[in-house]
Amino acid sequence: MTTAVLTLDEMAEAAEAGRAGLLIAEHMREARRRFFAESRTGTAIARGLSHAADEALCALRAATEAEEIALVAIGGYGRGRLAPYSDIDLLILTRPDGRQAATRILYPLYDSGLTIAQCVYDPASAVRAAQEDLTRRTAFLDARFLCGEPALFDDFHARFERLRIKTVAAFVTAKLAERDARHKAQGASRYLIEPDVKEGKGGLRDLDLLHWLDRYVTGTAEAPVQRAMTPGLFTEEEELRLRRVQDFLWSVRVHLHDLHGRADEKLSFSLQPALAARLGYQERRNAPAVERLMKHYFLTATEVGRLTGTACAMLEMRALKRAPRLFPLGSKTKTQGFGTEQNIVLKGERLSFADEGRASVRDLFALFLAAGRSGHHLHPESFKTAIRLSRRVDRAVRTDPEIADLFRAILRETGDLERILRRMTECGLLSRYLPAYGRIVGKAEYGLFRRYTLDEHVLRSCGVFALLRAGENEADFPLTTPLAKARDPVPLLLSLLLQETEAGLASPSPARLERRVRIQALRLVGEAEAEEVVFAVRNRDLLARVAACRNVAERSAIEDVAATIGDKSRLDHLSIVTACRHRTAGHGSWEAWNQRDARLLIAEVAAFIEDGERGLAAFIDAREASLREETARVSEATPAQREAFFARLRPSFWSQASPLAAARLIELTARADADGVHAAVCVAGPDDGLVQVLIYADDRPGLFADVSGSVAQAGATVWGAAAFPIAGAAGQPDKAVTVLELKRPGTPPESLELEPGEAKRLQAQVLQAARGEAKPPVIPGPGISDRRSVFDVPAAVRIFEDASPDSLVVEAEGRDRPGLLHLLAAALTGTGVSVRFAFVATYGERAVDTFYLQNKEGRKIEDAATIQTIRARLIEVLRVD
Repeated sequence: MTTAVLTLDEMAEAAEAGRAGLLIAEHMREARRRFFAESRTGTAIARGLSHAADEALCALRAATEAEEIALVAIGGYGRGRLAPYSDIDLLILTRPDGRQAATRILYPLYDSGLTIAQCVYDPASAVRAAQEDLTRRTAFLDARFLCGEPALFDDFHARFERLRIKTVAAFVTAKLAERDARHKAQGASRYLIEPDVKEGKGGLRDLDLLHWLDRYVTGTAEAPVQRAMTPGLFTEEEELRLRRVQDFLWSVRVHLHDLHGRADEKLSFSLQPALAARLGYQERRNAPAVERLMKHYFLTATEVGRLTGTACAMLEMRALKRAPRLFPLGSKTKTQGFGTEQNIVLKGERLSFADEGRASVRDLFALFLAAGRSGHHLHPESFKTAIRLSRRVDRAVRTDPEIADLFRAILRETGDLERILRRMTECGLLSRYLPAYGRIVGKAEYGLFRRYTLDEHVLRSCGVFALLRAGENEADFPLTTPLAKARDPVPLLLSLLLQETEAGLASPSPARLERRVRIQALRLVGEAEAEEVVFAVRNRDLLARVAACRNVAERSAIEDVAATIGDKSRLDHLSIVTACRHRTAGHGSWEAWNQRDARLLIAEVAAFIEDGERGLAAFIDAREASLREETARVSEATPAQREAFFARLRPSFWSQASPLAAARLIELTARADADGVHAAVCVAGPDDGLVQVLIYADDRPGLFADVSGSVAQAGATVWGAAAFPIAGAAGQPDKAVTVLELKRPGTPPESLELEPGEAKRLQAQVLQAARGEAKPPVIPGPGISDRRSVFDVPAAVRIFEDASPDSLVVEAEGRDRPGLLHLLAAALTGTGVSVRFAFVATYGERAVDTFYLQNKEGRKIEDAATIQTIRARLIEVLRVD
């Protein structure tokens, strides 16, 4: 890679004219332009930019005749790599009485507009500062002499080496603690779908940590990430893999800087497509270019974890001088005849093979079983062996009955199941043993709903199941915790491990999905259990989808779900899978609203399966009585007011309203009826981060559209919505009750808290809309943090003529945006229909709004022309931004 040479004469002339800073800025801009034009390889660009900075700094020192100083590159710049907009970390060494000379260098650098992170010391004070400050000591570890007085640098280097030798153990302990804190701050996962390429887990900082520990522990002049290998730390193949992951991550980083035009390390959704194009990714079959880029990123992050995790552990053991003591496992961790038992031992506090060379794949499963039972971590050498042995997993291993026994024991007997399954994934064992799972490792859905890659969601859902089985989450999962404790965990965990199988199919179809899951399930469970696993994977979203998009108090919805599931065992199995899957699936996937409706649906379906319509009726009656009692406990209304309100309700009310909402409505309706007003509004909360708006008004066409529009105009987003009729008081016409649950707009939406003045203004706006007196709302545009417009979501309208006995059910799906619910409801009003129920489901950038519609006479819409008009109007709204 070529670079324009900055000559001493040019710099001297510019310095004399006071233009040295401008010349440096022009030199670096030209270097960036040239290097990006010549290569897209990140390490080449970063080294070229570092060399260009070296030239500029040395020319400046010579031109300003600052002879009595030494310029030293430190930090990342010291390692000879510089991202386009990174800080230029610079140590200026002077004599104790010569610090003033540094200003001749610094002022032109400030004028250049470059970000200079400089420090000025004499050699002795520099090392004292390093002793007191871990960050400074880390930066000085990569000190690289540029130009000036070599004696100053030699003095500094000798002093620093003496400090390093005395503080090895303390440095290693501190840096590992710093790493753990950084990972926690970044989300404790290397599989966040908008990762930080520098600070995130599995990113460049983890490679830096390996470099720092190696330099500090061994004193090696060249670290592994700089194409030198500390003896015994890496094999030749591992060093090659290390260089590959470094090259990839640096390519991502430098192009991110260039695309952002600033030092921004986050691989955000808005830049992922452009970055994929720059790095040459193209669409293949069912894998868009951006998903191929991100899969490469996550597999790279996993590889970084493998390589740095084992190497850092080995360096830690060397630094802390832990003498390995080998002794057989105690009874708590014995493998009970699985594998070659005597080949599993403890080295210090870590599990290991006594003889790495004769370890087998069966021994590897036994090692993970021992780790799961005992809670011990694996020795780094044995983890390397695990990576090697995992490559031997083939069909013979997958069908081996003894290994199947081992894997079932891991699922049944492991304490920290999520950790063990994650380590099995990281070494490649789980991916090869369950190929359907292996095909989704590193795969991400391009969108705002998912927090992590698909395999990370799978592992986290297994972790949720382990907590359920241990009884640690009973408050959040009162229905499924007893079921999880009572059932064999193996079929359930297989359902969770295989839940994303469809995403790994090149050409997805129900038949292919069932065949793939059935083959792998039958190797580990009996035929009946395997069919339950197949059913659960095929219908993994059934309960959550119906709970989010249907009136779960309606008998037809309950009967349809019961007919699909068939028996109580399948319902219990699917209920557990639903709870574990949707607890971790995505932003807002298991909010209080979703949990309530899903639990109600499960209980209703269970009652129907066990005793048909009679059982369902008994359950509904008992539940309504219980909710009335709870409402009485939280309500300040008189018994007469409560009973009058209860008498006006229809059964569907209790599927949509909580006792707290009912208590608020009792007081709201009592005041409104006493005052003889046509509309009343209550703004309450926040409850669990949601502000609740309750509207009681004369029923009329367009009511739902008007009140949802007033909320959108106020700058809130509707997170949950329900609208239902209520009988009028004392022979009056029917009224309408609307319950809106609001959040603050964002991606994802955030908790909403209103100041008293804001709540009053919102109440006044909604009340005006409920009366039909408001002007058409002015919907605010997307906020600065709203990223939904980045994504394309195909518009779709689905009509369900048989889903409800008295209403036409319509689902409208498209890209979410401010005021979408209002716009859809207004379009429906324009067709002359009435919204009886509305349900809002949001999946990141994708909104699915469901409406139960009737005609003006309150009857089900069956006219084909009207249905076609409804479809056309909704599609028009969804397609217009």
